[in-house]
Amino acid sequence: NDFDGNYFERQVGGYGQLRYPLSRYSRVGATTYLRWRDKDKFLTRERRRSFLVSQFFSFVSDNSLWEPTGPLDGHRVNFTIGGTYAVDEGRVNDWTLLADIRKYQRLGRHSAFATRLYAYKSGGIDPRRIYHGGSWSFRGYSRREWYVPKILFVSNELRFPLINRLLVGLPIGNLGFSAIRGAIFNDAGAAW
Repeated sequence: NDFDGNYFERQVGGYGQLRYPLSRYSRVGATTYLRWRDKDKFLTRERRRSFLVSQFFSFVSDNSLWEPTGPLDGHRVNFTIGGTYAVDEGRVNDWTLLADIRKYQRLGRHSAFATRLYAYKSGGIDPRRIYHGGSWSFRGYSRREWYVPKILFVSNELRFPLINRLLVGLPIGNLGFSAIRGAIFNDAGAAW
């Protein structure tokens, strides 16, 4: 990866997940990962072998109303907290906090104003880094522009129809396009 460079890593393990619905639109969940990791960084000659136990707790709420090109109304919320403990080393390997809040305000049958706030932070001896950048996160930058443990990001987007249905006649039949949408957006954030 972009942070560690070239390395060899083998992981063996499994995970379990429990989810409990609070209502039709919200739930709480717990996820546990157990794994043995052997990571060998070739250039620095650093090798770490450890037995890791990860535990994450989440609250998720989602009542968004979708059309083929994305959500138009409602909200989506995900709050997650968790960490990883290196059992054989007797220490916390990493901890993670995540907040992903999205609100969709319908403006018409196929138009909406979407707002998103995303915050991610990981720390510890080996913090979890995530990729950020590209059309699904920070537009205007390359996909996977950053590989970092801390992100704060906000996005506002006006979604609107450009072409609802377009038929092009060809000698062998019609070629159709539908639900082509446009967006005007503003993204702002920091990754470090």
